[in-house]
Parts: sequence; C-alpha cells; structure tokens
Amino acid sequence: MNFPIEIYTIIIECLLIFYFFHKEVRPVYPSRRYIILFCISLFAVIMLSTLYTPMFIRLAIISLFLFLCYTFRFKCKIFQITYTIILFFVTSMFSDVIGAFVLSRLGISINELLGISEGRLIYNTTSKIIHLFLLVIIILF
Repeated sequence: MNFPIEIYTIIIECLLIFYFFHKEVRPVYPSRRYIILFCISLFAVIMLSTLYTPMFIRLAIISLFLFLCYTFRFKCKIFQITYTIILFFVTSMFSDVIGAFVLSRLGISINELLGISEGRLIYNTTSKIIHLFLLVIIILF
C-alpha cells in the first residue's frame, strides 16, 4: 500500500462525505467543535478500515459509523440517512468504475491503476472528481 496516496484519498473521501451529507441531510450540528471532532473521527475510521480489509467490510464499517453519528448525534431521520448513505456509496462505486473505464480507454492498464505507482494517484484523483461531479448533480436535482 502506498501510504501518501491512501492518505490523500482518505482526506478527499472525508471531504466528499462531509459535503454531500451536509447538503443532502442538513444535520443540526451542536457546535463547530462537533464538526471538527466528526471529521477527525471519520478520518480515523476510514484510515483504520482501509488497512488490509476487504472493500465490503470497509463500506459496512464506514456506513455504520455515519449512521450512528448522523442518527444519534446530529438528530437526522433514520430513513433519510439510510438513503443518503446508500446513495453516496453507490455513486462512489459508479465513479470508480467510470474512472477505471476512462483511464483504460486512454491506454493505462488496469494493473497500473490498481498498483503502487502514479497510475493509482491518477486513478484516485479521476474517480474522486467524477464522484464530486455526480454528487453535485444529485444535490442540484
């Protein structure tokens, strides 16, 4: 695992989660202190779940963390937060597939995209930009 690339990806993913959930769910934050604590906790949960765990277990851990935080701490409705979590991760998977497809059509091999090199950085950046684009479309409609 290339540690700087994974840290970069986790930071971008935390920002995407915070942006999307803030716009889509409109939680009630008790104070700025809770926002900072939430972002640090989210980073830690994603970082710990990234280390040598399969993708579906990682998604389950992050989803459970988001569900518990937004339901009990930020006073959001259960169905709304469940729908938002599912929507976020479906668009995340969809953007990963689109990013891999676009880069493979440009001549970058799949092994290079998923390996430990600059290809992985390009792949992560491309998929996160596509993910942001999809989230903005969802928020606007």
